[in-house]
Amino acid sequence: MKRYLILILLLLWLPACHGAKTPSNAADPKDFCGQSTRGPCQSDADCKTGGCSNQICQSKSEGDAITACDYKECYDASRFGLQCSCVQGGCEWK
Repeated sequence: MKRYLILILLLLWLPACHGAKTPSNAADPKDFCGQSTRGPCQSDADCKTGGCSNQICQSKSEGDAITACDYKECYDASRFGLQCSCVQGGCEWK
């Protein structure tokens, strides 16, 4: 009787697993908590990261951003697939 129960459970479980997708390792960009200054830029080369945890996207023409030296996982731009870039004339995470 136990064997039949196990077999039934397996038959119910397999179709559910077959359609399941592997979760992506990339985190949702909405959860990123870094900031952008929207400092002036003409290309990505004009932008840089700043702040103690590199959570600020800013223009190279701006003074260095000063932030508290705390670390949060939501500051890790690479985890969210983001880069400090020039977007329509301003430096921001993209």
